[in-house]
Amino acid sequence: MLAVRDIARLRAGHKLKFSDAGLQSRRFVSMAIEEPLWLKREAEYAEHFRVLLEQAIVDRLPRAPTGSL
Repeated sequence: MLAVRDIARLRAGHKLKFSDAGLQSRRFVSMAIEEPLWLKREAEYAEHFRVLLEQAIVDRLPRAPTGSL
């Protein structure tokens, strides 16, 4: 199986570019690691998650009116 001998996994957050110069792997994203969130009550974690989820949805929806079934 010579065709698959040199296959390797691409590291997370990296892209692979093929050009005349050959193959190049380069990081394209870097995630900031935040401090752990310590809240007093379990319900506060659920509420915080809900707020973050709503914001993530708003950030990704088109600005025009949108609906779903």
